[in-house]
Amino acid sequence: MRDFHAERLKGGKRGKAGETGQPAKVEEHQKSPRDVPETSPSASVGSRFPHTVRMALTADLYGTLQELLSSAHAAGNYRYTSLAALVRAAFRAYRDGAPLTAGVASGPKRHSTLQLDEDLYAAYQKLPARKRWEILERAVRSFLKTL
Repeated sequence: MRDFHAERLKGGKRGKAGETGQPAKVEEHQKSPRDVPETSPSASVGSRFPHTVRMALTADLYGTLQELLSSAHAAGNYRYTSLAALVRAAFRAYRDGAPLTAGVASGPKRHSTLQLDEDLYAAYQKLPARKRWEILERAVRSFLKTL
């Protein structure tokens, strides 16, 4: 019996049934997905959302948003296709002048990332650095009251 692992280390390939025990010729190396450096989808050229920011929402708000999306999708309403789309819509409404009518809730947080377009990212960068997550959460809670 041949030692396939030893042949692979020497550069050979496993032979097919009926072939001699000689290692196969080493073919030119083809790039595998592991050889390509990992980049986030937001870093790709021409991406619709070229900027990625971190966010934190309370676990109960996160669950509420998931339930809202599930029930809307079950009813055939796909206006917001994902939680990120809903958060972006809430932040866009806040940027366009919607008041923050909801306060901040305490409790455990769920951390995630959010991809933003150029306009929303510029508005996000103008927010006070230590209050960005809080303002984003308040914008989402206020936006839910309008739905």
